[in-house]
Amino acid sequence: MKKLLLTALTMTLSTILCFSQISTSIDGLWGFTTQISPDLQFVKVTKVVPGSLADISGLRVSDIIYQIDNKKVSEINDPIGNLNNYSRSFLKLKVNRLTKIIDIEVPLIQNVSSLDDYLTEGMLYRKLNSITGSISNFDSRYELSLSLLSDDTRDLTKFKTYDFEYTSTDDPLLEKKISAELGKQLNELGLSRSEVNPNLLILMNFFSGNQEKYTPPQQIISTRIEKLYNWYWGFASYIPITESTTVNGYTTVNYLFSLNIKFLDADKIKSSKLPPIVWQGSLNRISGMKLNAIDECKNAFEVLLYQFPLVWNERPKIPTFNQLYDYAAPYSIYYKYTGIVYDKKDIKTIFDIIPGSPAANAGVKKGDKILSINGNKFQSRYEDVISENYVELYSWLKDDPSHTPIEFKIRNINVAYLFCKKDTEIQALNLKISREGKKMDFNIVPVKKQMFIFND
Repeated sequence: MKKLLLTALTMTLSTILCFSQISTSIDGLWGFTTQISPDLQFVKVTKVVPGSLADISGLRVSDIIYQIDNKKVSEINDPIGNLNNYSRSFLKLKVNRLTKIIDIEVPLIQNVSSLDDYLTEGMLYRKLNSITGSISNFDSRYELSLSLLSDDTRDLTKFKTYDFEYTSTDDPLLEKKISAELGKQLNELGLSRSEVNPNLLILMNFFSGNQEKYTPPQQIISTRIEKLYNWYWGFASYIPITESTTVNGYTTVNYLFSLNIKFLDADKIKSSKLPPIVWQGSLNRISGMKLNAIDECKNAFEVLLYQFPLVWNERPKIPTFNQLYDYAAPYSIYYKYTGIVYDKKDIKTIFDIIPGSPAANAGVKKGDKILSINGNKFQSRYEDVISENYVELYSWLKDDPSHTPIEFKIRNINVAYLFCKKDTEIQALNLKISREGKKMDFNIVPVKKQMFIFND
């Protein structure tokens, strides 16, 4: 009996110890969430805040951190706690991303305790996005849904190679082109294609078409009451006047696109009773604008694979802002990055400059006060910068929704410098600042950055 109790106690303590080591921390200074492995050998990145320092440095969800400042995670006492109490300029990480070993340096903003203390350009973009997202959509028929699933019981980082199982009989040539784009993006993640004994077998189904809806002519009868004037009697009593008008019929065309991809464990296909699916993603889209299947698939792969191999949000919602600006990649955002960090309490004063950034290289310093950007006056209060002007913005979109690069004003600040289309040439920004009472000019050439935004 004593032996049985001792065994049960040992198992209970082991379980408690195991789960105590699988701790999660939102690292406020950096903008990413981590989880330490039960054996304390590595730290897994479970979430990256869009626009944060971690996002700017290129850290991605599912990255495996096994070295911090040239020290193995297994040799560091409380590695997550060390991340939250870090004081150097850069956090140096060695990351395993599927089959790649990557060195990443995450910059540190000094004298802050959380992400609420400052704003990077990407984070400021998100604030602007939350405002403009409530504007009426000029394409009211736009609908977009995403869905992702993964087998949480499997370590998907062990899959290194893949191949395709072609299924299209209607358009096999198009399927090959689309598969080639998917393969290209998988190769960038570190996987390689192998037609002999691949680890993953990829199945893909897609559909692109249109749906027409005809609305017949309608007769509208309305009655109004008027007071008539007669030369003999003067004003007569109120009398009803009935009018009949006919509204022409019209045809509405909705363009449809659907994509579904499944990754199967190739080694277990023959022995498994059910398809051994380890990861899958799907996208469905309805739009009033004509869709190109190859472009749609390219953009869909980009956003779906951002949660490969780790799925942390199974049904992410795409912000309405991207529905308004249907350009290039409608699910990921490209913006102009200078490395300026804004003080949320006094946004006109530069809170910090990210080392090695375009702004740092140009000579802009912490504490400088921004007077204007490209001749546009910069506000002092954060509340004024993000104040909305729906009428001006919606009117601009309605007149010509194809404007590139995106340029509009919210109050007195021109936020065009935050945005950049893929094929738009990046121009230098003229920054007028005040430093210790002296006015100075700086020309900064931004860097194009990509940011994925999902609404939880």
